[in-house]
Amino acid sequence: MDSVTQAALGATVAGAIAGKRCNAKVLLTGAALGTLPDLDVVIDYGDAVSNTIKHRGFTHSLLLIPIFSLFVSWLYCRFRTDAFWSFKRVFALVLSVLVTHVAIDAMTTYGTQLLWPLPGYFEVGNVFIIDPLYTIPLLIGIVVALFSKRVGGRWCQGVVLVSSLYLLWGFAAQQVIADRVEENLAAQNISNDQVLITPSPFNTLLWRVVVVEGDQYFEGLASLLDSDSQIDFIQRSRGEWPLESKPQTLIGLEAFHMGFWDIAKMEKS
Repeated sequence: MDSVTQAALGATVAGAIAGKRCNAKVLLTGAALGTLPDLDVVIDYGDAVSNTIKHRGFTHSLLLIPIFSLFVSWLYCRFRTDAFWSFKRVFALVLSVLVTHVAIDAMTTYGTQLLWPLPGYFEVGNVFIIDPLYTIPLLIGIVVALFSKRVGGRWCQGVVLVSSLYLLWGFAAQQVIADRVEENLAAQNISNDQVLITPSPFNTLLWRVVVVEGDQYFEGLASLLDSDSQIDFIQRSRGEWPLESKPQTLIGLEAFHMGFWDIAKMEKS
């Protein structure tokens, strides 16, 4: 997700855990932790392709996050003594903020290496990387928490619940579209071996459908508001790599996109 959403999610998750102790410092800490995993963008892996496919790597690993959370919690409690912010509570806050960061990332179509260093990218594709309907409730919760400490924690808990329900709605909408896609592929005699269904920008009503079949792919749009279930697909060629062997960066890019790619020749001007 975008940086604003990740910061807002981190702040509200931290505020929800803090409860009555929710204040500006807690929200700021949560926002900072919420953006921390994405700081891997400053790492240069040597070329643009490597920088793309290795983003959301070790900083998004569910195998490493608990270890990092333990270290941060120990470090905080080593230099700060607070009866409320015990080691367990600090650990719960840090772990929750970081886990929700990678979880929401995995719900977009930008592959996330949840089990790094093990290979493989995970994606659900039930929410676009920028979705105001997901982010705005979180921002409202932060504003209320900043100006009303008495109910700030409850508001953070409430907006985290609302935003989570929105993600469930996105998943349900995706399944409705998936059923329609299956019907259309069968009716149009198109293979359903490789199908990608993702929301269009900023909403979960209009969905983009991509179907790969051999050296061709089919692309169409399907809306929950359509009056009929027919999907009009446009057929295109995927193109071919012109050389006998593929560079390692291309192999990595193919794995990152899970087979959903095409190659186009660009003429020099």
